[in-house]
Amino acid sequence: MGEPDPLVSGQLAARRSWCLRRLGMDREWLQLEAGSEVTIGRGFSVTYQLISKVCPLMISRNHCVLKQNPEGQWTIMDNKSLNGVWLNRERLAPLQGYCIRKGDHIQLGVPLESKEHAEYEYEVIE
Repeated sequence: MGEPDPLVSGQLAARRSWCLRRLGMDREWLQLEAGSEVTIGRGFSVTYQLISKVCPLMISRNHCVLKQNPEGQWTIMDNKSLNGVWLNRERLAPLQGYCIRKGDHIQLGVPLESKEHAEYEYEVIE
């Protein structure tokens, strides 16, 4: 048996549908459109606009960016947000892409006082 053709593997990965499912909110999903750049923030020019009712400035105008490379691998990048992007409980350095995988936990911002979890927490779903 030989190694899989990376081009074919990449094409198959690019066709799979990826989403971010908001934890505690089963009906809130952010679709990651294959081959696209997905932006999340509270600004008007983002793909998904998040407006916190509890703390309106928790999410930056252009908080983070998700991109898919030609091989089909998705990455997330903190776009110099004030309150950060967290991947599996580790804060991401700004302006660096980090690979995400099925089951990963993404947190945007920090928990407010007396709260255990941040308002915007997601699980990566394939």
